[in-house]
Amino acid sequence: MTTTSDAPHPVGLRHRSLKSELIDQIRLDIVQGRLKPGERLIERVLSERYEVSRVPLREAMLRLEAEGFLTLAPRRGATVATFTVEGVEDLFDVREQLEALAARLAAERANPESLAVLGRALSESEEATAADDRERRSSSNAHFHESIIDMAGSPLLSSIMLPIGARVRWLFGFMSSSESPTLLSEHRRLLELIGGGEAAAASEFARAHVAATRKHTLDSLAELIHHG
Repeated sequence: MTTTSDAPHPVGLRHRSLKSELIDQIRLDIVQGRLKPGERLIERVLSERYEVSRVPLREAMLRLEAEGFLTLAPRRGATVATFTVEGVEDLFDVREQLEALAARLAAERANPESLAVLGRALSESEEATAADDRERRSSSNAHFHESIIDMAGSPLLSSIMLPIGARVRWLFGFMSSSESPTLLSEHRRLLELIGGGEAAAASEFARAHVAATRKHTLDSLAELIHHG
């Protein structure tokens, strides 16, 4: 992600690829709730907001539609995607397999420096949980999983997981509280397995961990949709 600030920066003034910056910023605004599920997006308004022309904006929207953040319809334009049980099932189907792969590769390629980063992410989650700081807890838990992806040492896996991880953070933020009560203890065990170089066990535990999160998340989402 390019920024975690609340106010968007003029994308047109940055030095990275304009489309890449724009994709990152719109995605971030969706994940952090500045653009709400179901909200209609007006090209003119977004062009002014991000200080870009409509051509890169349309290109960015196409990419974000492919990632599952936007819905584009003829004559109706773009809207921020909404969550469905079917869509979240699909998200977790993919995530289970990729998180298991990441854990296996991380255990095979772990070194003292990367393990220290993973340990710090876990410590921050523990501190945030003790302080009942939901936003910080959610961020540090996401950082824990992102650190495992980094440890895997696969640029292709990292590029695939970027939008998936963002969708997971968006989902958890939308639901306010969707994290399993056993999440911290499971993260501790996953760190132990990765640190011990137990690749097969780490892979299976990561898969089971995501599967457990899936059930808790889907139950919470179904209840939210029912009462909504």
